[in-house]
Amino acid sequence: MSGPPFNLEQLRLVSLIDRHRSFSRAAEAMGITQSAVSQQVRTIEQGLRRRLFQRGAGGLTPTADGESYLVYARAMLAIGEDAKRHFSLSPGEVEIRLGLTEDFARTALPTVLALFSHDHPAFAFNVECGLSTMLFNGMEEGRYDVVVAKRPGSAPRGERLWSEPLAWFGREEPALPLPDPIPLAVIPAPSVSREAMLDALRGAGRSWRVAFQSLSFGAIEAVVQAGIGVSAFGQHFCAPGLVEIGEAAGLPPLRPVDICLERSRRATGAAMDAFCALLRQAALLTTGQNASVLAAGGVG
Repeated sequence: MSGPPFNLEQLRLVSLIDRHRSFSRAAEAMGITQSAVSQQVRTIEQGLRRRLFQRGAGGLTPTADGESYLVYARAMLAIGEDAKRHFSLSPGEVEIRLGLTEDFARTALPTVLALFSHDHPAFAFNVECGLSTMLFNGMEEGRYDVVVAKRPGSAPRGERLWSEPLAWFGREEPALPLPDPIPLAVIPAPSVSREAMLDALRGAGRSWRVAFQSLSFGAIEAVVQAGIGVSAFGQHFCAPGLVEIGEAAGLPPLRPVDICLERSRRATGAAMDAFCALLRQAALLTTGQNASVLAAGGVG
Protein backbone atom coordinates (compact mmCIF):
# COMPACT_ATOMS: atom_id res chain seq x y z
CA MET A 1 0.00 0.00 0.00
CA SER A 2 1.60 3.27 -1.21
CA GLY A 3 -0.28 5.36 1.30
CA PRO A 4 -3.51 5.32 3.27
CA PRO A 5 -6.45 6.25 0.96
CA PHE A 6 -8.05 8.59 3.47
CA ASN A 7 -7.77 12.12 2.13
CA LEU A 8 -10.91 14.20 2.50
CA GLU A 9 -11.84 14.06 -1.18
CA GLN A 10 -11.68 10.26 -1.18
CA LEU A 11 -13.70 10.06 2.02
CA ARG A 12 -16.33 12.44 0.62
CA LEU A 13 -16.50 10.51 -2.65
CA VAL A 14 -17.14 7.15 -0.97
CA SER A 15 -19.78 8.76 1.27
CA LEU A 16 -21.55 10.26 -1.75
CA ILE A 17 -21.55 6.95 -3.61
CA ASP A 18 -23.11 5.28 -0.58
CA ARG A 19 -25.73 8.06 -0.29
CA HIS A 20 -26.71 8.01 -3.98
CA ARG A 21 -26.08 4.28 -4.63
CA SER A 22 -24.65 5.34 -8.01
CA PHE A 23 -21.30 6.38 -9.53
CA SER A 24 -23.03 8.73 -11.97
CA ARG A 25 -25.04 10.62 -9.34
CA ALA A 26 -21.97 10.83 -7.08
CA ALA A 27 -20.05 12.25 -10.04
CA GLU A 28 -22.74 14.94 -10.52
CA ALA A 29 -22.56 15.84 -6.83
CA MET A 30 -18.77 16.09 -7.00
CA GLY A 31 -18.76 17.98 -10.30
CA ILE A 32 -16.52 15.42 -12.02
CA THR A 33 -17.01 12.73 -14.65
CA GLN A 34 -18.25 9.22 -13.97
CA SER A 35 -14.99 7.79 -15.31
CA ALA A 36 -13.06 9.90 -12.80
CA VAL A 37 -15.23 8.49 -10.00
CA SER A 38 -14.62 4.93 -11.20
CA GLN A 39 -10.87 5.56 -11.34
CA GLN A 40 -10.85 7.06 -7.82
CA VAL A 41 -12.73 4.06 -6.41
CA ARG A 42 -10.28 1.67 -8.09
CA THR A 43 -7.39 3.63 -6.58
CA ILE A 44 -8.94 3.46 -3.10
CA GLU A 45 -9.73 -0.26 -3.40
CA GLN A 46 -6.19 -1.00 -4.63
CA GLY A 47 -4.74 0.93 -1.71
CA LEU A 48 -6.94 -0.92 0.77
CA ARG A 49 -6.77 -4.25 -1.05
CA ARG A 50 -10.47 -4.43 -0.32
CA ARG A 51 -13.59 -4.11 -2.45
CA LEU A 52 -15.88 -1.33 -1.25
CA PHE A 53 -19.05 -1.67 -3.36
CA GLN A 54 -21.10 -4.35 -5.05
CA ARG A 55 -23.98 -4.08 -7.48
CA GLY A 56 -27.47 -5.20 -6.50
CA ALA A 57 -31.07 -4.75 -7.57
CA GLY A 58 -31.28 -1.35 -5.87
CA GLY A 59 -27.96 -0.10 -7.25
CA LEU A 60 -24.57 -0.01 -5.57
CA THR A 61 -24.35 -1.20 -1.98
CA PRO A 62 -21.30 -1.26 0.29
CA THR A 63 -19.57 -4.54 1.01
CA ALA A 64 -18.68 -5.44 4.60
CA ASP A 65 -15.30 -3.72 4.08
CA GLY A 66 -17.14 -0.79 2.49
CA GLU A 67 -19.31 -0.42 5.59
CA SER A 68 -16.17 -0.38 7.75
CA TYR A 69 -14.57 2.27 5.53
CA LEU A 70 -17.73 4.38 5.73
CA VAL A 71 -17.69 4.35 9.54
CA TYR A 72 -14.25 5.97 9.49
CA ALA A 73 -15.16 8.22 6.55
CA ARG A 74 -18.18 9.73 8.30
CA ALA A 75 -16.27 10.27 11.53
CA MET A 76 -13.29 11.89 9.77
CA LEU A 77 -15.51 14.12 7.62
CA ALA A 78 -17.37 15.30 10.72
CA ILE A 79 -14.09 16.12 12.44
CA GLY A 80 -12.95 17.96 9.32
CA GLU A 81 -16.11 20.08 9.25
CA ASP A 82 -15.77 20.87 12.94
CA ALA A 83 -12.12 21.86 12.46
CA LYS A 84 -13.03 24.04 9.45
CA ARG A 85 -15.68 25.83 11.51
CA HIS A 86 -13.33 26.23 14.47
CA PHE A 87 -10.46 27.77 12.50
CA SER A 88 -12.72 29.94 10.34
CA LEU A 89 -13.48 31.96 13.47
CA SER A 90 -11.21 34.40 15.23
CA PRO A 91 -10.15 33.34 18.77
CA GLY A 92 -12.69 35.69 20.33
CA GLU A 93 -15.52 34.11 18.33
CA VAL A 94 -15.02 30.56 19.59
CA GLU A 95 -17.59 30.91 22.30
CA ILE A 96 -20.99 29.60 23.33
CA ARG A 97 -23.59 32.22 24.25
CA LEU A 98 -25.95 30.86 26.90
CA GLY A 99 -29.22 32.16 28.25
CA LEU A 100 -30.17 30.35 31.47
CA THR A 101 -32.52 30.66 34.39
CA GLU A 102 -30.55 31.19 37.57
CA ASP A 103 -31.74 27.94 39.15
CA PHE A 104 -30.28 25.86 36.31
CA ALA A 105 -27.10 27.96 36.23
CA ARG A 106 -26.51 27.52 39.96
CA THR A 107 -27.07 23.76 40.05
CA ALA A 108 -26.33 22.08 36.72
CA LEU A 109 -24.07 24.51 34.87
CA PRO A 110 -20.81 23.90 36.80
CA THR A 111 -20.85 20.19 35.93
CA VAL A 112 -21.68 20.89 32.27
CA LEU A 113 -18.88 23.46 31.90
CA ALA A 114 -16.31 21.24 33.61
CA LEU A 115 -17.06 18.24 31.40
CA PHE A 116 -17.26 20.25 28.17
CA SER A 117 -14.11 22.28 28.83
CA HIS A 118 -12.12 19.11 29.43
CA ASP A 119 -12.60 18.11 25.76
CA HIS A 120 -12.95 21.64 24.29
CA PRO A 121 -10.50 23.84 26.22
CA ALA A 122 -10.42 26.60 23.57
CA PHE A 123 -14.07 27.56 23.98
CA ALA A 124 -15.20 30.58 25.97
CA PHE A 125 -18.66 31.07 27.48
CA ASN A 126 -20.89 34.11 27.61
CA VAL A 127 -23.69 33.38 30.11
CA GLU A 128 -26.69 35.56 30.90
CA CYS A 129 -29.24 34.67 33.58
CA GLY A 130 -32.72 36.08 33.43
CA LEU A 131 -36.45 35.52 33.19
CA SER A 132 -37.54 32.71 30.90
CA THR A 133 -39.69 34.89 28.64
CA MET A 134 -36.86 37.38 28.19
CA LEU A 135 -34.40 34.59 27.42
CA PHE A 136 -36.59 33.11 24.69
CA ASN A 137 -37.10 36.60 23.26
CA GLY A 138 -33.33 36.99 23.24
CA MET A 139 -33.01 33.74 21.29
CA GLU A 140 -35.34 35.15 18.62
CA GLU A 141 -33.18 38.29 18.47
CA GLY A 142 -30.04 36.18 17.91
CA ARG A 143 -28.38 36.91 21.27
CA TYR A 144 -27.94 33.28 22.35
CA ASP A 145 -26.77 29.98 20.91
CA VAL A 146 -28.59 27.95 23.58
CA VAL A 147 -31.33 28.76 26.08
CA VAL A 148 -32.42 26.57 29.00
CA ALA A 149 -35.50 28.06 30.63
CA LYS A 150 -39.06 27.48 31.79
CA ARG A 151 -41.62 27.25 28.99
CA PRO A 152 -43.85 30.35 29.19
CA GLY A 153 -47.50 29.22 29.21
CA SER A 154 -48.39 26.72 26.52
CA ALA A 155 -46.09 28.23 23.88
CA PRO A 156 -44.14 25.49 22.06
CA ARG A 157 -40.52 26.35 22.84
CA GLY A 158 -37.62 24.07 22.03
CA GLU A 159 -37.05 20.61 23.42
CA ARG A 160 -38.70 19.64 26.71
CA LEU A 161 -36.05 18.40 29.14
CA TRP A 162 -38.33 17.64 32.07
CA SER A 163 -41.42 18.76 33.96
CA GLU A 164 -40.41 20.50 37.17
CA PRO A 165 -42.83 20.24 40.13
CA LEU A 166 -43.42 23.56 41.87
CA ALA A 167 -44.22 23.75 45.58
CA TRP A 168 -44.78 26.43 48.21
CA PHE A 169 -41.86 27.03 50.58
CA GLY A 170 -41.41 29.02 53.77
CA ARG A 171 -38.99 29.35 56.65
CA GLU A 172 -37.84 26.28 58.56
CA GLU A 173 -40.37 26.20 61.38
CA PRO A 174 -43.87 24.70 61.89
CA ALA A 175 -46.17 26.26 59.30
CA LEU A 176 -49.62 27.39 60.42
CA PRO A 177 -52.47 28.03 57.98
CA LEU A 178 -51.72 31.42 56.48
CA PRO A 179 -54.48 34.05 56.67
CA ASP A 180 -55.43 36.19 53.70
CA PRO A 181 -53.85 38.12 52.18
CA ILE A 182 -50.95 35.69 51.60
CA PRO A 183 -47.60 37.53 51.81
CA LEU A 184 -45.65 36.68 48.66
CA ALA A 185 -42.01 37.02 47.71
CA VAL A 186 -42.00 37.10 43.92
CA ILE A 187 -40.02 37.87 40.81
CA PRO A 188 -41.40 40.73 38.69
CA ALA A 189 -43.55 39.87 35.68
CA PRO A 190 -43.18 38.23 33.25
CA SER A 191 -42.19 35.27 35.41
CA VAL A 192 -43.39 31.71 34.83
CA SER A 193 -43.19 30.82 38.53
CA ARG A 194 -44.98 34.05 39.53
CA GLU A 195 -47.84 33.31 37.12
CA ALA A 196 -48.14 29.75 38.47
CA MET A 197 -48.48 31.12 42.02
CA LEU A 198 -51.04 33.77 41.14
CA ASP A 199 -53.10 31.40 38.98
CA ALA A 200 -53.26 28.87 41.83
CA LEU A 201 -54.32 31.51 44.37
CA ARG A 202 -56.98 32.92 42.04
CA GLY A 203 -58.33 29.42 41.41
CA ALA A 204 -58.56 28.78 45.15
CA GLY A 205 -60.22 32.13 45.85
CA ARG A 206 -57.31 33.30 48.01
CA SER A 207 -56.13 36.90 48.21
CA TRP A 208 -52.46 37.93 48.38
CA ARG A 209 -50.14 40.88 48.71
CA VAL A 210 -46.63 41.28 47.30
CA ALA A 211 -44.49 41.54 50.43
CA PHE A 212 -41.21 41.45 48.50
CA GLN A 213 -40.28 41.67 44.82
CA SER A 214 -36.86 41.30 43.24
CA LEU A 215 -35.08 40.00 40.14
CA SER A 216 -32.52 38.43 42.47
CA PHE A 217 -33.29 34.80 43.24
CA GLY A 218 -30.84 34.93 46.13
CA ALA A 219 -32.79 37.85 47.62
CA ILE A 220 -36.09 35.94 47.24
CA GLU A 221 -34.55 32.99 49.11
CA ALA A 222 -33.29 35.24 51.90
CA VAL A 223 -36.69 36.87 52.36
CA VAL A 224 -38.47 33.52 52.53
CA GLN A 225 -35.90 32.24 55.03
CA ALA A 226 -36.56 35.37 57.11
CA GLY A 227 -40.29 34.62 57.18
CA ILE A 228 -41.29 37.87 55.44
CA GLY A 229 -43.12 36.04 52.67
CA VAL A 230 -43.65 32.68 50.99
CA SER A 231 -42.80 31.71 47.45
CA ALA A 232 -42.83 28.83 44.96
CA PHE A 233 -39.64 27.00 44.04
CA GLY A 234 -38.87 24.03 41.86
CA GLN A 235 -38.66 20.98 44.11
CA HIS A 236 -35.32 19.99 42.53
CA PHE A 237 -33.94 23.48 43.15
CA CYS A 238 -35.00 23.99 46.76
CA ALA A 239 -32.49 26.01 48.79
CA PRO A 240 -31.25 24.80 52.20
CA GLY A 241 -33.17 26.24 55.13
CA LEU A 242 -36.55 26.21 53.39
CA VAL A 243 -39.37 23.75 53.97
CA GLU A 244 -42.38 22.85 51.88
CA ILE A 245 -45.48 24.34 53.49
CA GLY A 246 -48.28 24.03 50.93
CA GLU A 247 -50.88 21.77 52.55
CA ALA A 248 -50.01 22.71 56.14
CA ALA A 249 -50.31 26.42 55.31
CA GLY A 250 -53.60 25.97 53.47
CA LEU A 251 -52.06 26.92 50.11
CA PRO A 252 -53.38 25.48 46.81
CA PRO A 253 -51.36 23.03 44.70
CA LEU A 254 -49.24 24.46 41.90
CA ARG A 255 -49.00 23.28 38.31
CA PRO A 256 -45.59 21.99 37.19
CA VAL A 257 -43.51 23.91 34.66
CA ASP A 258 -41.65 22.51 31.67
CA ILE A 259 -37.91 23.11 31.51
CA CYS A 260 -36.91 23.43 27.85
CA LEU A 261 -33.75 23.60 25.78
CA GLU A 262 -33.79 25.77 22.66
CA ARG A 263 -30.85 25.83 20.26
CA SER A 264 -30.23 28.44 17.58
CA ARG A 265 -30.20 27.22 13.99
CA ARG A 266 -26.80 28.93 13.68
CA ALA A 267 -25.36 26.90 16.57
CA THR A 268 -24.03 23.97 14.55
CA GLY A 269 -21.09 21.59 14.67
CA ALA A 270 -19.88 18.63 16.66
CA ALA A 271 -18.83 20.76 19.64
CA MET A 272 -22.29 22.29 19.97
CA ASP A 273 -23.84 18.82 19.62
CA ALA A 274 -21.63 17.64 22.50
CA PHE A 275 -22.53 20.66 24.63
CA CYS A 276 -26.29 20.13 24.17
CA ALA A 277 -25.87 16.42 24.96
CA LEU A 278 -24.26 17.42 28.27
CA LEU A 279 -27.17 19.76 29.01
CA ARG A 280 -29.56 16.83 28.54
CA GLN A 281 -27.43 14.71 30.84
CA ALA A 282 -27.45 17.50 33.41
CA ALA A 283 -31.24 17.51 33.25
CA LEU A 284 -31.24 13.85 34.27
CA LEU A 285 -28.84 14.60 37.12
CA THR A 286 -30.93 17.54 38.28
CA THR A 287 -34.08 15.44 38.49
CA GLY A 288 -32.40 13.05 40.90
CA GLN A 289 -30.93 10.19 38.87
CA ASN A 290 -27.49 11.20 40.16
CA ALA A 291 -28.20 14.26 42.22
CA SER A 292 -25.01 13.97 44.31
CA VAL A 293 -23.00 15.19 41.31
CA LEU A 294 -24.66 18.58 41.32
CA ALA A 295 -24.31 21.44 43.75
CA ALA A 296 -27.12 22.12 46.16
CA GLY A 297 -29.26 25.21 46.00
CA GLY A 298 -31.17 27.23 43.43
CA VAL A 299 -34.68 28.50 43.05
CA GLY A 300 -37.48 28.44 40.52
